Amino acid sequence: MKKERGRPEMYRHIFLPFGPLAGPLLDHVTRTHSGFFQNVTDMKAELDSRRPVLDQLCKNVHGLEVNTALLFGIAKLHKMAEKPEEEILKADILNLGSGPGVFETVAGSLGFHRVVGVDADPGICRLAASVPGRSPHNRVLEGDFRSRDGLPDSVRDSKFHYVVSNSSIHPDHFISVADMMAPRVRKGGGFVIRYFANEEPPSGAEFDKHLAGLGLKEVRDPRLEQIHMNIYQKTRDK
Repeated sequence: MKKERGRPEMYRHIFLPFGPLAGPLLDHVTRTHSGFFQNVTDMKAELDSRRPVLDQLCKNVHGLEVNTALLFGIAKLHKMAEKPEEEILKADILNLGSGPGVFETVAGSLGFHRVVGVDADPGICRLAASVPGRSPHNRVLEGDFRSRDGLPDSVRDSKFHYVVSNSSIHPDHFISVADMMAPRVRKGGGFVIRYFANEEPPSGAEFDKHLAGLGLKEVRDPRLEQIHMNIYQKTRDK
């Protein structure tokens, strides 16, 4: 297999919000990069044989770009909360509609303390569990995030600093997801949500009012909007 050389340099700007940690984090990605892409290639081959609709999720560059963008949104929220930069890796992250665990692999390789994905497809969850070296704190659990009862017990009873989702939440459903998940998001954290390109993110006075009632506010960033990503900061506990 041809080695993927130099690709992490393409994403150096993604790690700038990590401040002094930017260099070490990028070095870590560089050291583990070949293994990461081998895992992605293996997962893609498996997915192509059983669920072709997920093909785009595991394309090499596409997968890394989207998932590092989710981390960029996390870093922005962390910086806005004026937390010490070195504490970002202690964050607990929940990924809704995670698929086979590409984001969990990326974030876990960077050293994030706890990265939990939730996906409704049991086959996808088994595939994610088969990735070599996955720790108990970096995993994909079977569950349906569209209802509280569908969440795994360990998620339903936990709190997280950040809740992320890559094209798994339709804009019309974000409010219901936020109603359910906002109490599980710690103050200073928030949501990092990527919508499909043809979807219009929720907006308007009533939407902002509803967010405020949940202790959330939308944060604008043109760099994230270019890839159809919105972030919502948890400014207070309910």
